[in-house]
Amino acid sequence: MFPNRVKKIIIVNSPHFHSFRNLYQSSVQQRLRSWYFVFFQLPWIPEAFLRFNRFWALRRMLYAFKSHSEDDVNRYVEAFASPGALTGMINYYRALHAGYWSKVGCSHIQTPVEVIWGAKDPYLDSRLAHPPEHLVPNATVLLFPQLAHWPMWDDSEIFNGALLKSLA
Repeated sequence: MFPNRVKKIIIVNSPHFHSFRNLYQSSVQQRLRSWYFVFFQLPWIPEAFLRFNRFWALRRMLYAFKSHSEDDVNRYVEAFASPGALTGMINYYRALHAGYWSKVGCSHIQTPVEVIWGAKDPYLDSRLAHPPEHLVPNATVLLFPQLAHWPMWDDSEIFNGALLKSLA
């Protein structure tokens, strides 16, 4: 809304709404990669599953990243256990099917956009790294073949180097 106040937008493994919607609708592979979107539409069951056995599933996901210590994982679990935290996180995905996302992403963004994208993302196809050119004409994509969905966790040196270069 105030492009004169923003010098650059930096996005990390998060697709533009239109790109995601189009690929989700046209690609069975992307729908399979995004299976959890459907699971998260269920009322209360996803929250119960994620809380089960002291957040076992979330702990398992977090421990998959070699950069996480036990203290790191415990801090995340403590945050997940806060009242309303899981529902708030899951509501992001519920909003997709409720139609809220269709109301965003329609404006033209003239501000320079830099996308930092891990190509080994198991959830999002790398084609989603590229925002629609007609809506985001000043976008640059930095594709890192060795990084995945959370590049900052996969290799903080590579990620921080790219981020600092983007901010320069």
